[in-house]
Amino acid sequence: MSAGGSAVEPPLASARDGVPFHWRILDALVWTFRAIRLHRLGRVAGFVLLLPALLAVGTLAAAIVYLTWKAFHTFDAFLNVQGELSTENFEDALTSSFHRNILARTIVVSTVVTVIAIAAGLPLAYTMVRSRSRLVRTTLLTVVFVPFLVGDVVRAYGWLVMIGGNGAVPWALDLFGVGGGTMLGTPTAVILGLLQLMLPLCALVLLPAIHAIDPELEQASTIMGARPRHRWRYVVLPLARPGLVAAAAVSFTLTMTALAIPSLLGNGQYDFTGNAIQSVYFARGDAYLASAMGVLVLIITLVFVALIFWVGGLGGPRSQARRSRKAPAVEAV
Repeated sequence: MSAGGSAVEPPLASARDGVPFHWRILDALVWTFRAIRLHRLGRVAGFVLLLPALLAVGTLAAAIVYLTWKAFHTFDAFLNVQGELSTENFEDALTSSFHRNILARTIVVSTVVTVIAIAAGLPLAYTMVRSRSRLVRTTLLTVVFVPFLVGDVVRAYGWLVMIGGNGAVPWALDLFGVGGGTMLGTPTAVILGLLQLMLPLCALVLLPAIHAIDPELEQASTIMGARPRHRWRYVVLPLARPGLVAAAAVSFTLTMTALAIPSLLGNGQYDFTGNAIQSVYFARGDAYLASAMGVLVLIITLVFVALIFWVGGLGGPRSQARRSRKAPAVEAV
């Protein structure tokens, strides 16, 4: 080591016996980070820090390109070889009534789940931000975070116990004379299972948007005589527009790609496109048709997300500015 102490010896060279190997790897990474001395790189340091993110995004982009390439090729199931360029897989996915019905079902349920999650998540997020009770805020935040502590399969099996033939929900419905029996294999079961995650997710996405709304604006509207429904319509909803758009986009995207919940709670009778892709890939061994179905889901999801952002921007500042610029022209005519 130099007199100034600027040099750092690699820890692997002087590691003591008995130190776990993973700790040595971590020490080596720390030593490498110090040896690079990012502060001496100047403007390049920012690009160096972006390398892991660029690598992850590049890997995802390469996978999508490869998926699209396979989707535009035919597949010989007898010889198990790739064929020539063709749109046959997309035609099979779109002309088959089975796959078309599953795709339509996925879109409809994703839309319903997104609407319900936002409608229930907005008051939940508003209560978490505006409540003066610390106990209420802490309790609601804990309830919101609980679904994220378990995986999709665990959540699905929890709902299996609740809504199965001998579950608590059918028992309660039969007790009040509303009905009975199992709810598995119905749209209600799938929607309930998906809402358990999408509802708290939308609430978390809406929290920053609600927190950014100045409470004095709501107080001013109340002083001016606005009723609670008017305050929500003309103050809260317009100012929470960015959070609403983001929550809708996230909820719709995740619901479109759901796999475990529709498979278990749908009981094989209410599958989503993800379940159909899994069946085509593993049961039929046709990775090319599965790739085409995956590309279709990606395109449809992107179109709907773009539609969500477009609808969300209709009443925004840019839209109002465009209308104000057109107003003088209309008056002049």
